[in-house]
Amino acid sequence: MLLNRSAVFRPVSVKSRLASPEFIAQNLERIAGTFGQLILEVTQNCNLRCRYCTYSGRHAGMRAHNNLVMPWDVARKAIDFFLKNPSQQSPNPYISFYGGEPTLNMGLVRRCVEYARSRHQNVTFGITTNGTLLDEEVTRFLVAHDFALYVSLDGPRAIHDQARVFAGGGGTFDVISRSLRALKDFAPEYYSKRVLFQCTMSPGVDFPKLLDFFANASELIGGLPPLLSLETRGLGDCISATQLAEFNNGFAALGERYLQKVIRGDRGDTEFAVLRGIFQKPFLSIHRRMVRPNGQGECFHTRGTCFPGNARLFVHADGTYFPCVKCNNALEIGNVEKGLDGAKICAIYRAYHDLHQNECRTCWAMNLCAFCFALDTRRTGRFEAGLYQPGCEDHREY
Repeated sequence: MLLNRSAVFRPVSVKSRLASPEFIAQNLERIAGTFGQLILEVTQNCNLRCRYCTYSGRHAGMRAHNNLVMPWDVARKAIDFFLKNPSQQSPNPYISFYGGEPTLNMGLVRRCVEYARSRHQNVTFGITTNGTLLDEEVTRFLVAHDFALYVSLDGPRAIHDQARVFAGGGGTFDVISRSLRALKDFAPEYYSKRVLFQCTMSPGVDFPKLLDFFANASELIGGLPPLLSLETRGLGDCISATQLAEFNNGFAALGERYLQKVIRGDRGDTEFAVLRGIFQKPFLSIHRRMVRPNGQGECFHTRGTCFPGNARLFVHADGTYFPCVKCNNALEIGNVEKGLDGAKICAIYRAYHDLHQNECRTCWAMNLCAFCFALDTRRTGRFEAGLYQPGCEDHREY
């Protein structure tokens, strides 16, 4: 009865909060002062050629691997913009380093850390890496500055090496394993608290083997739950309906396994820790969903998108601003020379709103939605009607 009286499963009025470019311009300083994460693309080069990579050169609007590196002047200006008004920032502003493979440009990473700390003593850092270049010098630096270390690891060797390969085609699992073991021996407490694994799953993955690896490979993983994500971008349109259905069924079986463990109170093993890392957030999003008695105040953002430039800011190596790392060139929102562009932000948000308002208006899962701008521009680099619909159906099913 409560659900029937709420806006959770009822048609809602979808209105944009961004009425005009003037609204953006008037509130730009307040909006820009609220994002708590700066992401610096310190290089567009990579020593791997992963078969599903966004930057393979096969995707409209997305760059391909190249030798461009971020100049120091661009990095400095981006950090200055991020930290210019600490009173409006998080007490612990977060700067992360991205690529390409960011450990290819550790000289710039070191310089950025030193400069940012001179501007704000509580700034924290993170880095996303393929894990193949974590030598002693790099790991000592990361540990000394308490980096959050995100390592891409797709599972056991047989699964990981299917897609994550060097430019010459060889697998990377053994190299990463050696680096991780050395890091764990050198700084076990850091390893247990600050190392996180990002596992990219794709159709054809063996879910039982994947779960067994992350639950039981204690020497390498140490019982740490991975951050799992489904990435189909690199596979383009070659995914068949059968493959996608098999993937969805396998993923749903994992979700049911987690749910049954919760119901039974079976929460003490490493398998549960891994499953919780995968499924706890979506379960909690339902439990904590927005419930409005009698449907009052029925106004939401279209789908689950962020406000561009509000949650985080991604800076390309050339100094161009984007909402996040998943966005292609169509979603530029400014640069280090001129700052955020209010007109571009408003145009992106308005185009997205206009594309989706009719479908979202009657969707019961609207305020549980996690889709965003990047999904709608992934194929052509432009907002494209209809591209999101299979994803919407999968999300509601999930």
